[in-house]
Amino acid sequence: MTEASIVGVACERAVGIHGVRGCTVGTQGPFLQRVLRVSLLLRLNQCPMHCLSATEREILLVLDKLVRLPRMLPVLNAVAARLEDQLSAEPLRLLTWEPVDLSLYGTPAPPSIRSSWMFALRANTVSGAERHPNSIQRVMSWRGSGDLQTRKDGNWISHPLVSRPDVALEKRWLSIPAGVWHQGVMGGENWVVVSFHTVIATDLIEERPGPVGRGSTKRYYVS
Repeated sequence: MTEASIVGVACERAVGIHGVRGCTVGTQGPFLQRVLRVSLLLRLNQCPMHCLSATEREILLVLDKLVRLPRMLPVLNAVAARLEDQLSAEPLRLLTWEPVDLSLYGTPAPPSIRSSWMFALRANTVSGAERHPNSIQRVMSWRGSGDLQTRKDGNWISHPLVSRPDVALEKRWLSIPAGVWHQGVMGGENWVVVSFHTVIATDLIEERPGPVGRGSTKRYYVS
């Protein structure tokens, strides 16, 4: 893709998404063209996590409908309240969790989904690097907001998520492949998320880096 075409695509997006008027290649100054180009390149660089395949989008849309079923609102809100109460009662804990029985949804999840969870992450903390070697994780922001970072080539990549049903799917959900390191970065409020995994609850493994040169540590969330 040439620089001119990059700017052209960025202009099209600016007109279509942001309502920018008169944005055409050659009519704007170098500064605006540079801004538009960088904006597009940032989007392209984030594509491996943010851009969803048709299959992945379909899975997330089904899960999104499940968590928003009227019968599930009181169930998930009750779990979220319990988890935040645990954070209050145990000030040294960075996160709490609880599995949610898939049968409670009443509507079948996609066949690959084997367990459902809620996690509460403490305000003003970083949860620390972890990964799930045996499961694909799909996470939705339920209450509050946070930055669910993933690591690629030694660098942390930000994926801010919010709990607003009126925003795009990619701003509420993130799919994390098996074995990808990730961590939550929280602001001034606790962050509660819904999480779906491709293994049953008793098989889900959490792996964290060990001391330098000593490998990693693993545990099961449910014994």
